[in-house]
Amino acid sequence: MTLCYCQSGEPLISCCKPFLDGQKSAASPEQLMRSRFTAFVSRDWPYVMRTWHPEFRPTCTLDELSAEAEESQWLNLTVMDSSQNGNNGQVEFCAWYRDHSGLHVHHERSSFIYEQSEWFYTQGVFLPTPSEFKLKPNMPCPCGSTKKYKKCCGKFL
Repeated sequence: MTLCYCQSGEPLISCCKPFLDGQKSAASPEQLMRSRFTAFVSRDWPYVMRTWHPEFRPTCTLDELSAEAEESQWLNLTVMDSSQNGNNGQVEFCAWYRDHSGLHVHHERSSFIYEQSEWFYTQGVFLPTPSEFKLKPNMPCPCGSTKKYKKCCGKFL
């Protein structure tokens, strides 16, 4: 059983996979954000584009999006806050990714809108890295291993 990449602790097959497969629609901004993270991990670019509100969606093609993301690997997600007010929602999260230069944290407050019975991502605001997400030698490695950072990904720096 593969656990879902969104860090829900649920099996992928019953958590985010039904959204990516088009069998279900997200019931909340947080659920959509988690499924989009899963799409980034699994490189499901059609889902990423389909859940991006058309007025905010970039003009790039799926091939361009795929090529741009080729260098990165999304690893870990922490949802810090989620709110919904009518047809608008926000989710604040930190997501770890690895690229050619090492591990990085992506801290964002994303905005969502509910239209035509669907939630859509509109845009995000990048935020400073919270102190609890700054890499320290003895913290658990954000890559998901059970090792300390200094004994895992930190040893390559």
